[in-house]
Amino acid sequence: MRRISPFGLFELPLLQREMIQVAQKRRTYVLRVAVAAIFACFMLIFYSENLRWGGGNILRVMGRGREMAGMLFTCCLFAVYILMPALACSAISSEREKQTLSLLLISRITPVGLVIEKSLSRLMPLVVIVLIVSPMMAISYVLGGLSGEGILTGLLAMFLAAFQVNTVAIFCSSV
Repeated sequence: MRRISPFGLFELPLLQREMIQVAQKRRTYVLRVAVAAIFACFMLIFYSENLRWGGGNILRVMGRGREMAGMLFTCCLFAVYILMPALACSAISSEREKQTLSLLLISRITPVGLVIEKSLSRLMPLVVIVLIVSPMMAISYVLGGLSGEGILTGLLAMFLAAFQVNTVAIFCSSV
């Protein structure tokens, strides 16, 4: 007799399988390093330009964190609108191509669970981007001109944009 786990609703077997498959690909790590390098270059260019504007005096740069955070959020939103459709558009159609969609549909996973787990697995790269950008946001916060609520509002806007793009891409993949 099969024993029922108290965490049965939170096991998410398809999400686990997707994360293991993504972790085994070299492309995943190359993409993360490339995104981190691009964001770091933008931030360093912005910082050096502001330092040059201030005449080399770091105190004249204080209070310009809002502009740096705005530039980082713009880059993040650009990455979301470019990367998310490319990552999420093949979520369900790849299962159809591998001929495993019918196996998933006759398993314990409901169609709603299938869509939710595929959606969550495609949102994970955004979480990595947010983790990459967080230290850079901390630097812009330290420079001043920006509140903690402003950073949280921007991160929420980025998550909502990613959720929107992901939902449309999953819909297109299922059609």
